[in-house]
Amino acid sequence: MANPIVFNQWEWTKLATGVTSVVLNNKRTGLEYFYALRITGDTAPSDITIKEVPAEAVRIFEVLPVEIIRAQYSFDLYVFCFGNDTLIDALGSIRADESAGSTEGEGSAYLNVGQPFELKVNQGLIPGHSVVDKFGENPDIDTGSTPEDIWEAGGTYNYDANGTAPIVSLISDNAGDTQNISVQGLDINGNVVVQEITLIGTTRVALTTPLWRVYRMSNVSSTNLAGTCYCYIGTGGVPSLANIRAIIDDGNNQTLMALYTIPRGYVGYLYRGELGQSRAATSGAARLAYFSRRYGQAFTIKKRVDITNQGSSIYQDARSFPDVIPALTDVKLTVESVTANNTGVFGTFDVLLIDEALFPDSFLHAIGQPGY
Repeated sequence: MANPIVFNQWEWTKLATGVTSVVLNNKRTGLEYFYALRITGDTAPSDITIKEVPAEAVRIFEVLPVEIIRAQYSFDLYVFCFGNDTLIDALGSIRADESAGSTEGEGSAYLNVGQPFELKVNQGLIPGHSVVDKFGENPDIDTGSTPEDIWEAGGTYNYDANGTAPIVSLISDNAGDTQNISVQGLDINGNVVVQEITLIGTTRVALTTPLWRVYRMSNVSSTNLAGTCYCYIGTGGVPSLANIRAIIDDGNNQTLMALYTIPRGYVGYLYRGELGQSRAATSGAARLAYFSRRYGQAFTIKKRVDITNQGSSIYQDARSFPDVIPALTDVKLTVESVTANNTGVFGTFDVLLIDEALFPDSFLHAIGQPGY
């Protein structure tokens, strides 16, 4: 064992120095490990704080306090297991600050410089965590057309029945469009599917995998779309509004859909949202709402706000405690009413996705996670 020390009559293995955060994955069944962060340095207290790494693939993530990092203390990471000398191969990743020290032993080390939690998630530094940034616009809403959801096709979005996958087609209304389109959605079981489909102008192209939900499309080719691209149910030509499930308007090269469905196997956390007026109305107000629908249930309202273009026309919702959203829940932003024709409205929201394997079954049952 590398650089062992004795603490509380146990011999601990030193895995890294200069640590600012820790990700440990215990893949052993029936064995519980412990890790300790020993603070050293001229002005730091001499102490070891012991924490458990439970058995059966439970990951532990810890970010050391910012005020301690700023003090430029040195942290040593130690691991201990009762009755077992083989430590390293039972652990997953150990993330160490290369600018503050070096890794030791056989663990995996990666660059981590004490960045904010959100940035680490976006860099892929925290296993089982990812972020979805949703944004949408409805560019033309009239007083007599509400309610309308915030997506560029307009009108109320049509959701397909659970246990089906009728979204099967892609097409452009311009014969010259032959770009590659990335289509992101969920299959019949609610699992994430990303597929790249090549347009053949106004000829319908089949999706590789039929979808239950589609929540994003983008042009991944080097030339702009000349027409409007549609993802839809059925196998006909350019679809009617009732059959459209996603649309890329001419000039955008990207869908604008302020709606999302949490994938199977994940728990979502709604962190922030923003709503505002975006287009032509010279005066007037809009009433906007955030709705969610758990799997097999009805849409329920979570928040309602009024905005006006007289003064501030943007509402920002930075939550102190994010909403917990179980898998297969539909989330959407809706315009309930406007006071002027030709009103444009935009909406955005950020969702943190966490692998359900990182939660105890009791928590998943309590929030209504499908399958628990």
